[in-house]
Amino acid sequence: MPRASMFALAIALAQSSLPCRPYLVPCNYGEFFNGTLHWHSTLADVTEDVTVTVTAGKAVCTGTSNGPGLVVVEIGRGMEDAPDQPWYSIAVACPTTRPAEMNGSEYNTYRQKSVPEPKLLEGKIEEEHPDADPVNGVTGTIKMSWSLKRRGS
Repeated sequence: MPRASMFALAIALAQSSLPCRPYLVPCNYGEFFNGTLHWHSTLADVTEDVTVTVTAGKAVCTGTSNGPGLVVVEIGRGMEDAPDQPWYSIAVACPTTRPAEMNGSEYNTYRQKSVPEPKLLEGKIEEEHPDADPVNGVTGTIKMSWSLKRRGS
């Protein structure tokens, strides 16, 4: 990666006075948050319903998927339509037949508009399942909600 791009990435990610940890991503703030995420996914006749409880950056999955999970909380500044807009994103992964891993199958809030130094990360998404193929009769949705509160606030 060119030096200028690395510098821009460092500035974008270092938008919080909280120290971050390079765990799973260059700057993970997950250890500073507690709360829950829930998703309900349907694709054709397959349903997945999972609640993830996050405590100080440790994730535990219950429901269709059970066991230790992974959580990433990123905080930054600069969205496509607003260069100075603070944002956050949350990604969670739960075990399947293998331990949880961030391999592209994790659930993600994507970038959500925020305020600097967010104390509460809360929201919901409802969208078509990415593997849906309505032309061939395969339909599905994903509903995701989350509420993570910064510890000590």
